[in-house]
Amino acid sequence: MTHDFADRFTERPRMRETQRARRGHAFLPADVLAGLPGRGQNRPVRLEEATIHLHYFAGGCDWWIAEAWPETNGNEVVWLAFGYTRLGHVPDGAEWGLVNLTELEQVNVRGGLVVVERDLSWQPCPAHACIPDLTHR
Repeated sequence: MTHDFADRFTERPRMRETQRARRGHAFLPADVLAGLPGRGQNRPVRLEEATIHLHYFAGGCDWWIAEAWPETNGNEVVWLAFGYTRLGHVPDGAEWGLVNLTELEQVNVRGGLVVVERDLSWQPCPAHACIPDLTHR
């Protein structure tokens, strides 16, 4: 995967969504994307101070996103993000790290009964103020 999207795209490309009809809303809408920092643009000295711009959830799992950017993999555009992830079945394993948003958008469990949704009422805020029981991992 390369980080050359700035050379290939004059503006951020849109994500190809596979679960939009089941979800009922855009996963990474243009208006949110316009204000979302790219790779490395929202990393304060203390991660707890990072602004969380998006929150996704599904079946007891949560993803809080601070940054997102497209990368190329051949002719395919893949959306990656940096944020905090807590998986319901492993709450002690919550951590800061990379998230493949393209793969997250494609999650479809039990024929569409569970898809990853975007928190439509989310307002950007510092991580320490909006992530319950935030750890420093």
